[in-house]
Amino acid sequence: MLKTNLNESTLIKKYSPILESVETGLKNLGRDVAEFDSYKKYTLSRIMENAQNLIETYSKNKAIMEAGTFQVNNVPAKNQYLKLTAAVYPQLVAENVASVQAMEYKDATCYYLGYTYGDNRGEIKAGDSISTVFQVGPDSDKYAASTRYASEAISQEELVVEAGEAKLAWGPVIPGSVAIDIDGTGATIVTDDGLGALSDGGAIDYATGTITGATIVEGAKADYKQNLEYAPAQLPSVSLDIKPLFLHAKPKALRTAYSLIGAFDLQQTQGLDAQKLLSNLATDELRCEIDGEILNDIASLPASAAAGVVTWNMEVPFGINKKEHYESLYFKIIEAGSIIKQVTRKYEGNRVIAGFNANYVLKTLDEFKAASTRNSVGPVVSGTLAGDYTVIYNPYIGEDDFTVLYQGQTFDTAYIYGVYMPIVSSQFIMDDTLLGRQGYATEYAKSFVNRKYVVKGKITHNVA
Repeated sequence: MLKTNLNESTLIKKYSPILESVETGLKNLGRDVAEFDSYKKYTLSRIMENAQNLIETYSKNKAIMEAGTFQVNNVPAKNQYLKLTAAVYPQLVAENVASVQAMEYKDATCYYLGYTYGDNRGEIKAGDSISTVFQVGPDSDKYAASTRYASEAISQEELVVEAGEAKLAWGPVIPGSVAIDIDGTGATIVTDDGLGALSDGGAIDYATGTITGATIVEGAKADYKQNLEYAPAQLPSVSLDIKPLFLHAKPKALRTAYSLIGAFDLQQTQGLDAQKLLSNLATDELRCEIDGEILNDIASLPASAAAGVVTWNMEVPFGINKKEHYESLYFKIIEAGSIIKQVTRKYEGNRVIAGFNANYVLKTLDEFKAASTRNSVGPVVSGTLAGDYTVIYNPYIGEDDFTVLYQGQTFDTAYIYGVYMPIVSSQFIMDDTLLGRQGYATEYAKSFVNRKYVVKGKITHNVA
């Protein structure tokens, strides 16, 4: 997590009136207030605290000079003094696919734990994963071997043969338990007789595991059992692996400008406030850029780095009802979500980033419930699918592309959006050239956390 030693309860208490207003707003929108849990309350409180600190820092009197600004004391407060006056935390579509983390500092170092096997034991190799924040259990090809790591039975241990001699790694060896594939092909198996003799004429020292006089060659593999009742026992180990994730918040900034005379004319003829229009434009531009960066990062993840790939053919087969065929896209999304579960052994997918065709087809399904905000500009939350998947329509990706992913909190997520400074605006200034100006800025970090929480999807158009 991106938390520091800050007292969470103090922050939440400080901003409780605002948090209560948020809960009231959620109720009025018919939203489940339980979604606004303690973690989200802390995150929002941390963001507001960062903004408050920034505003207090720059609210001190600063006189504007030709060479820039500098702080002065005992200057009467007048409109020409530059100070930050507003902070906005926008409602991002990307919050539906990324874990929002509040950053107390511009640079954040986060640590997560992994557990690994410490020794070569049969098919298990030192450094193989036991469990990490990204995955429960070892890789699938090592799962069967992992169930025997601490047991007496050792399977498919690769032997190193030097000068006709080899050695089993884990002793003492239980007599009568040895079976050696002499070249690793399975064609010939050499066994022991329980008295130290091998069936090919060689011999084994059960105490040390040393094999002599046998016909084994490089590539040989052995199955045997270790006597764990012997003391002192040679035992396999497990290790703790601590890994860092570094985040650095980077800024975005822009400014607005307009003519006093033009603004007056607009107000008189159209009843529109130029300052408000440009303020909305600036914050919307920054919001859309953040949404676009995060959604496109996820959507453009190479298939080789994701948990898997699924494809769906949009062309309706002969004799099949179109609505029934479109239903099969839902089955593909379920398949993609299940792939995430299979690879990580943790969670199934719960989000879909859809291009035009996937969004269009999903909206025709009985299981789809449209969202009230679906008519907003740019990427939008299109709706929910069977109550299991939030569907985000992104018009800026390929029309045949879609992505299924899992979004959770902290490190149990595909992607992190770390908010350091929300969108902050400077005070509006109108100078003697009749030019109105205002600046806007934000700072945030973003990063993939677990790419295996992502499955790529592609729609084809193959006519049967």
